[in-house]
Amino acid sequence: MRKLLLLIMIPLALVLAGPATAATAVSITNSGFQPTQVTIGNGDEVTWTNNDNANRQVVADGGLFSSPQIRP
Repeated sequence: MRKLLLLIMIPLALVLAGPATAATAVSITNSGFQPTQVTIGNGDEVTWTNNDNANRQVVADGGLFSSPQIRP
């Protein structure tokens, strides 16, 4: 009986946990972004790090989103 209960509970727990989210790190340099291109999905997380000497801002093509100023 315990084995049957475990066989039911484990898949149920995986379904209730939902999909895993991915984390992507992007570095801002004086020559651009590193990596230059990333693909993210809905709910994924992107961390922007400004490795330049000036404040930078991330703005989407078309203006869908923009970040506040990111300090070095």
